[in-house]
Amino acid sequence: MLPPGSDVPPRYPNRAPLPTPYDLIVRIVAERRLHRELSTLALVSREWCRAVRKLRFHRLHLEPGLNFPLLLEVFRPDTVLPFVRQIHLNGRLRGDGPQDANHAWLPQLVPLCIEMAGCSPIDYVFLQSLSWGNVPLGMRTALLGLPHVRALGIHDVDFWNSNQFLRALNAYPSLQFLQIWHASFWAYNHVPAQLARRKPLLLTELNLGCAYTPLIMEWLLSRRRDLVIEELMVASRDVYRDDARLARVLKRISPWLKRFHYQEWGAKNDSCEGDNVGDDEDLECEFARGAYAILELS
Repeated sequence: MLPPGSDVPPRYPNRAPLPTPYDLIVRIVAERRLHRELSTLALVSREWCRAVRKLRFHRLHLEPGLNFPLLLEVFRPDTVLPFVRQIHLNGRLRGDGPQDANHAWLPQLVPLCIEMAGCSPIDYVFLQSLSWGNVPLGMRTALLGLPHVRALGIHDVDFWNSNQFLRALNAYPSLQFLQIWHASFWAYNHVPAQLARRKPLLLTELNLGCAYTPLIMEWLLSRRRDLVIEELMVASRDVYRDDARLARVLKRISPWLKRFHYQEWGAKNDSCEGDNVGDDEDLECEFARGAYAILELS
């Protein structure tokens, strides 16, 4: 059991190995937007090539409209796929541009996701604007089978049913950062075993944007041997709130809780739904709107 007041070890995302001199120089060149020079450095030696690839291909962003034949040609196990650490899958079901509720563009990417599960130590998965039941089974299996994931972000994903939602939450045993912004489902068909997890859940940060529901609270409480949360952010609509279960969660995590942020909208205010047109970097801005309370614990 983690002693009260202890930090979650090792803390995500500050667990990367120390950068090499090659990494530091490549980072400086990239910050100055010297793209041609960066490409030249990649041709100097194996060490320089590795440093450039670590920076350039750290994150893979998948969405409709990309040149998928070219993408599949570049991201291969023998080239840059082993350097990918983060994957962002965005279905773009709302916002500007053409929309494809059936995700017809995804089947061609199933082999890529399967290869990624075998050769890329992915530590961050971000799912956005998806109709989960229309995501090909092979891709869902590959994404939920990534063994090294420590951070999971979910923004505006329709999981269709509670069984699939809890499968996603239970997929990553080493999870340390969890952000959920408006995940929905229309049928309760989960089984009791999905809410009876005994494995410890040690989170540096839990961010619940319009996902403050009884099911989430029950999943957190579960039958876990240890439940540790250092920073908890809750954004709620009053039609979803479950104060009794939230109080039980707060009581359970109080020995480790360092920061608690609570925000609430009225039932007629649709701000809590999110607009789904931004990327994951924009989501923190949503918490600047509405009434909120912050409790700092030291």
